[in-house]
Amino acid sequence: MATRFFGYEKTVVQFRDLTDDGVNFYVNKFKPPDKAGAYGIQDDFGCLFISRIVGDYYNIVGLPLVKC
Repeated sequence: MATRFFGYEKTVVQFRDLTDDGVNFYVNKFKPPDKAGAYGIQDDFGCLFISRIVGDYYNIVGLPLVKC
């Protein structure tokens, strides 16, 4: 029988104050509806929305590598 690992990782993301123009640019260029949370931190522009991260960056992307 295969070994299974279970757990979770919590990461807090704090956003900057956003302008309508900035959000509209991001929506039109990066098509966020296909992303969980409607933004991609790994996108060229998505990371500019963020002022602070508490936790694992890779958890935001989708796989908490710190726990692997």
